[in-house]
Amino acid sequence: MIITRVFDRDTIVEKGMSEDLKKQYEKALSKGIHFADSMPAFEVWFLLHFAMPEQFYSSQDGVIKELRKYIPYYEKDQKWLSSVNLYTTLKPHFDEAMKKAAELDKKKEDTGNENTTISHVYKLFEELWKETKK
Repeated sequence: MIITRVFDRDTIVEKGMSEDLKKQYEKALSKGIHFADSMPAFEVWFLLHFAMPEQFYSSQDGVIKELRKYIPYYEKDQKWLSSVNLYTTLKPHFDEAMKKAAELDKKKEDTGNENTTISHVYKLFEELWKETKK
């Protein structure tokens, strides 16, 4: 069984991670819970379907502005997300998003820089594929 949590990190970048959150995060990791986090926001995962982020985004606003070059009507709003079929827009570019996300992860590893735009959502899909092959 895969236990994964998805969350935006934009408020963590702005305010820092509280001691309580750090403890909870470390405890979850020690129990084998994986995080499909994106830095600074989940929209990085959507952007990777179209382009490789060339900069560090310190907030979701910059990511959304870049994403709107590819999905001009994008809104981070539950009502909007419920009314569109984002899956249909993203699906043709899924393999590229997986590759680009892995490249970003390697770049972060190579530089050791924590202030790197990333999305670990690809790891969730990798784990799901492993599970379906069992």
